[in-house]
Amino acid sequence: MKNLFDKQSENLKAAYKMAIYRCLSPLLDLHIELVNKDVEKLLVENGHHSLCILTAYNPESGVQSKVDNQQSQDQLVSEIERQGFYWLEGVNLDVDEIFPDESTCWVMGMTSAEGYQVSKQWAQNAFVFYRIGEKPELIWVKSKVK
Repeated sequence: MKNLFDKQSENLKAAYKMAIYRCLSPLLDLHIELVNKDVEKLLVENGHHSLCILTAYNPESGVQSKVDNQQSQDQLVSEIERQGFYWLEGVNLDVDEIFPDESTCWVMGMTSAEGYQVSKQWAQNAFVFYRIGEKPELIWVKSKVK
């Protein structure tokens, strides 16, 4: 028997899977499980084979203020840059417009293990990992999504 929490969790997981993961410049959209040759071309042009799409917005899916989200995102950017990664600005968009847009970093050359650690540090439920020749996937950090 499923309870209300299970239904909310299913809705949130579905939103993650259906979201548009957008790079702002160059303008590219990535969808879970769909290969994108333009994203692969971007990676190759920048000398990388993989990327992680990361955010510090709304930890554990708890909606935060714009100010708090931006402060967290700025700290995430500083950490990514401190580690020497090249990144591009992005945004996660909910196709149903139920969940708020979230600023992201498209971090080139980051492994899924590194993305997992960063996402865990910022209390995220999941992140996107994409490697050339494979389908983009959601890597779940939290076993139970709130």
